[in-house]
Amino acid sequence: MNPAWVALKPHRIQKRWAAARSLLDVNWARKQPELFMGEPFDGAVDVFALGVTFWFLLVGRRPFAGAGLPQIMRAIVETSPPAPSSQRERVPPLVDELVMSMLARRAADRPSAEAVDDALATIAVDVATVARLVAS
Repeated sequence: MNPAWVALKPHRIQKRWAAARSLLDVNWARKQPELFMGEPFDGAVDVFALGVTFWFLLVGRRPFAGAGLPQIMRAIVETSPPAPSSQRERVPPLVDELVMSMLARRAADRPSAEAVDDALATIAVDVATVARLVAS
């Protein structure tokens, strides 16, 4: 028997449960609306998840928030986050437009992965540019 499990006390269980719930909330905050609605999905789910990641890197917080999983799910399905430029003034307009298009609730309204790649090349977002945006 693992001694760590034998030595679990109620306060330790609560701490571990809180940490596990926090991880679940973070992971669910990147899920796409179609997954919650039971709709079929394709590569557009990856574009949405990447859009969430970009939004987080630009703004410094999750685009969809809630007190718990049900609220986060509702926010993803029913709301659109504000444009990153409304939260951080230095976000270039083309980056703003790309990220918001990636976060479209309807999968059909999101760009393809190839279009995202082309857009990133067009607006010349390299590691140094992103690092400057995030650091400022």
